[in-house]
Amino acid sequence: MRRWWWWAAARALARRPRLWPAALTSIRSLAPRHWWRQWPLLPLPAKEWMAFRMETAYGDRTARPPADDVIAWLAWCQTQTALRRWGNVAGCETADDARH
Repeated sequence: MRRWWWWAAARALARRPRLWPAALTSIRSLAPRHWWRQWPLLPLPAKEWMAFRMETAYGDRTARPPADDVIAWLAWCQTQTALRRWGNVAGCETADDARH
């Protein structure tokens, strides 16, 4: 199950088309620069970063997020993006904002 955690998240996301833009934005912001130059040719976040995030979120570097957590996080990201469009919301900086 641990290896295919993303499959459950993708199935849950497929049933929520309103979150697709947030998912695409998240993939883009989490993918390392020039991800297509390394195998596998997928926009995956760095293993070290993912391990750190899992340890801070779940207390285990090898944990994998349940599909419900992924959906809740994407909904939160979408809400923050909407709020930022209506005004400057403190702490709602995107990866693109940080690069400039």
